[in-house]
Amino acid sequence: MATSSRLFIGNLNYETTADTIGHLFETIGEVDNVKISSKNGRSLGYGFIEMADVESAQRAQFQLNRHILDGRQIRNWNREDSIGYN
Repeated sequence: MATSSRLFIGNLNYETTADTIGHLFETIGEVDNVKISSKNGRSLGYGFIEMADVESAQRAQFQLNRHILDGRQIRNWNREDSIGYN
């Protein structure tokens, strides 16, 4: 269960944009920020999203984990459970 408003999002299609992720997560609650990790301008297939509040992050974690987005089954979990993200 999410204990912060920030979630890790993995298994992203390399063509998925921050706007696409934001629009999907806005169906759950207000989105404050979306960041797709990249190297040399190319997506690494994961990113982070910050929801406006913990409750929205919890709903997103349960409702959108394993959701199909751009042909990929995305995974999301509480960013504090993600190794190396501070």
